[in-house]
Amino acid sequence: MSREISPPFASVIIPTYNRKDSLRLTLDSLAHQTYAADHFEVIVVDDGGSDDTASVMPKRPLFALRYVRQQNQGAAAARNRGAVEARGEILIFLDDDIRVVPEFIEAMVAALDAPQPTVAVGSLQPPEWEKSHPFRDRYARLTASAPEEEIAFVDCLSGIFAVGREDFWRIGGMQDVAGDGRTAWGDVDFGYRAQRLGYRFRRAVQAMGRHDDRAISDLATYCQVQEQASQQAVILFEKYPDLSHQIPMFRDKTPIDWREDALPLILRKLARQALSSPPAMGFMQSAVLHLERHAPSSRALDLLYRWIISGCIYRGYRRGLHGRQGDGS
Repeated sequence: MSREISPPFASVIIPTYNRKDSLRLTLDSLAHQTYAADHFEVIVVDDGGSDDTASVMPKRPLFALRYVRQQNQGAAAARNRGAVEARGEILIFLDDDIRVVPEFIEAMVAALDAPQPTVAVGSLQPPEWEKSHPFRDRYARLTASAPEEEIAFVDCLSGIFAVGREDFWRIGGMQDVAGDGRTAWGDVDFGYRAQRLGYRFRRAVQAMGRHDDRAISDLATYCQVQEQASQQAVILFEKYPDLSHQIPMFRDKTPIDWREDALPLILRKLARQALSSPPAMGFMQSAVLHLERHAPSSRALDLLYRWIISGCIYRGYRRGLHGRQGDGS
């Protein structure tokens, strides 16, 4: 007579900082999981917030729930603290502004049931906006997760991924790339370390989450986020010199190497430099405002969005290079 195998116990780790309203929705979505409630726990790590996050903890949760508070140290430290507190064989990391479908935990656990060491990444869906807007409509589609099951390490998302508990510590846990407590490039850093150890990356297609991502609320906000992240990318590439060649978005934003760069790349870099100049950026931003108002379905708008965002990435990356040279790094 065959014996039924019990499903593994999973720990869902949610780092949070002054987002009690969105956290409440995240916790509510976890209360409706198809995965057995006695086979998972939820650990909320409050990273020193000031909005009384503890007040949104359910009084009678339908699953094992623990609230942990620490002094403000940043998202990487909060995720690691959750991993230390966890009892599960599987660690599932989830951001506090993502609402998940009922099959979320079940799909994450299933994605890790593989012969190779695996990191499972969930599928993000864009926010549900009350009003339509040309930029939001376009970039909500572009930032939604692709459906492919086999993905690259650069597609690792720290806000919605799962890994075995022992694997998490073998990879080295989450690391604060810039040392400022922010999350920029922490997922790529984790993914790169995992890849070098032989881990593969798998999209848990059914592990869907609705991401309340305010970074894509408008072009200006999105550009600001991209510029800040690009500035910190310089630190990531100092840590892993070979990594810069594996992230194509920076290929035409580095200084020209007249001895090593091929002519097509030199021409691309010159074009990127020209398009990223203040006069060019100002003209394109004015054109965007005009088209958004009078021709929101124009294909030219897509092109202008891409050029402006690339210009902000260029500006941030070059500022990062200049800053590291200035401090002697």
